[in-house]
Amino acid sequence: MDNGALIILLVVPSYFLPSIVAAMRKQSNTTAIFFLNLFLGWSLIGWVIALVWALKKPETVAAAFVSSSSADEIKKLKELADAGIISQAEYDAKKQLLLR
Repeated sequence: MDNGALIILLVVPSYFLPSIVAAMRKQSNTTAIFFLNLFLGWSLIGWVIALVWALKKPETVAAAFVSSSSADEIKKLKELADAGIISQAEYDAKKQLLLR
């Protein structure tokens, strides 16, 4: 194997390391990371940004939709009202909205 082929076998995987990492970690935005890596990876900054993005811990979709029940919200509002942070009128108005 000549030196040119050896260099290509080492450089190409190194260049696309962020894309490879994103694919292995099953990132939801692997395609975007690939295109960032493809077009801006030649600059060190673009390559580093793509790598950091690939290594970022994936966010779970379920966490975005978790909400507390109305009873929990009313309890929190009552604590705020008792502490004097919100007025009784504000508490009553927000409680009515939650109960609808």
